Amino acid sequence: MTAIMDKIKLWPRNRTQGLIFKSSEDAVYYGALISNHLEEVRELKVLRAEVYRQIDLEKQRKAPNFQRLLDLAVKGQFLREAYEEAERISNRKKPPLSWTSGN
Repeated sequence: MTAIMDKIKLWPRNRTQGLIFKSSEDAVYYGALISNHLEEVRELKVLRAEVYRQIDLEKQRKAPNFQRLLDLAVKGQFLREAYEEAERISNRKKPPLSWTSGN
């Protein structure tokens, strides 16, 4: 378990501690790493919400920077992919309802 936590803690981050993904594969791999760590999954949701807030703010500018919008959209996509992979794996580990309801 500590090896996984070490990988999570050592994941590349920018100056503001935002996660850095270079590809969809990076995002999916990170999502798989954190699937058992609720706090990190929550962090993905918070980071993604912040990215979308930044997109909305950029769109409201008189002269939006389209490169920045594109960069933010890609970042949001990677965060979504990581979050969905973490959710997919954690949901797969739960027993089906019929197992828990006694049917």
